[in-house]
Amino acid sequence: MDLTEIRNRVMEKTGNSNPDYIDSEINMVQRQYIQPIARVPGEAYYTTEAEKTVEGENLTTADNLTYTSKHSPIKRGSLTLYDADGDEIKESDANYPAVNYDAGSMIFDAGEPDVTADYTSVVVVSLTDIANDIHRINFIADITNGTRWDNVNLLLDFDACSHGVRVSNGKVYFHGITEGRTLLFGYHVKLTDLSATNVTPEIDEQWHDLYWLGAAAMINPERYYALFQDRLREFKLDRISESRPHGQKLRVKGWW
Repeated sequence: MDLTEIRNRVMEKTGNSNPDYIDSEINMVQRQYIQPIARVPGEAYYTTEAEKTVEGENLTTADNLTYTSKHSPIKRGSLTLYDADGDEIKESDANYPAVNYDAGSMIFDAGEPDVTADYTSVVVVSLTDIANDIHRINFIADITNGTRWDNVNLLLDFDACSHGVRVSNGKVYFHGITEGRTLLFGYHVKLTDLSATNVTPEIDEQWHDLYWLGAAAMINPERYYALFQDRLREFKLDRISESRPHGQKLRVKGWW
């Protein structure tokens, strides 16, 4: 069943004859309902780069209050600042700035004539540098030595740990991981919107009815919404079951 067949089925069931509107509803259903629970697996490999170790960098500034490093994010615990005389500006000093480690910026309360810094920058890449179809990272494994399940923690906060990976806003932050490590990224695939050039849904054929039923429910919710929710629940249970190792029990507290 391709997009044209799905569109015609929705038109027939709802009486709406605007193909562009129906196509938009089909894609909305995929993004809002099908994508989060599709669990279509994908894998990609990435070889880590070296962190940049910087010594004696003259920080850039426009007003002697806000200084910015050439490289960012800055690794927590690696930053040392020096004043114009070469003396260290310590965190206990009254003139120590507010530091934004992610942006690589330091804001002073009073003017400083010159500031230099030693620091280590965190390696950052875009999700698309790893794979162009990543919806959500499921796991990251360090397989440099051939051990698949030597997992690297996904970090939510750089301050909480000095080693691992953080994924945020389409960026991947490698924190404290040495150069040349081979990482395996396991992820859920980002489904491509249906269009005239992509007329076949990326879900198995047995689930194609989710597209037209969901679109029909958006156009005529009084008639089709309950049917769509029942079908969506069945779809989620099936996808959860398929993604679990054989033999594991499946316990579901709710489908939402």
